Amino acid sequence: MALLMFVDARSSASHQSVFTIDVVSIRDQHSVKVQRGKLEDMSASGSAAPAPLAVDAFSSGCPPRALLNTVGDKWVILVVNLLGDGGARFSEIQRAVGGVSRKMLVQTLRTLERDGLAVRTVYADAPPRVTYSLTPLGQTLLRPLQAVRTWCEDHVTEVSSAQAVYDARPEYTGSAATG
Repeated sequence: MALLMFVDARSSASHQSVFTIDVVSIRDQHSVKVQRGKLEDMSASGSAAPAPLAVDAFSSGCPPRALLNTVGDKWVILVVNLLGDGGARFSEIQRAVGGVSRKMLVQTLRTLERDGLAVRTVYADAPPRVTYSLTPLGQTLLRPLQAVRTWCEDHVTEVSSAQAVYDARPEYTGSAATG
């Protein structure tokens, strides 16, 4: 069973913080339960505010960890960079992203769509036309992923040199080694 918690914090008109918490428990693909609750900041009335909910990507059970798995995926990085230039059809994406299999591209696009980062638009043409584009949320991810791609392109020679030096080192024998 998986348990996910989503927290949305907003300020109300009276400048109180309102935390909306959705707890999603997933037993299997057919059994999903969502519970919604609210916590209100009582500081305006003199009572103590609730302790902030911890969101820590270093914690194995925290939702940002799963999101890091998505945004750190090489195919996601490349597809988001490509879609940053505007909408594209599946075949255009597959041609532009060399080496990606059809299955992996379908999986990547579905993940981006599920996470709200991309949208799939079907046009009622004959034959039907489908395009993929970034959502406003996906656009917020574009600049950081462009930076990752650019860093990789700019430093590939240095990294390759470091790998060659590392690979040329003698195997660890256990004698007089420190570290």
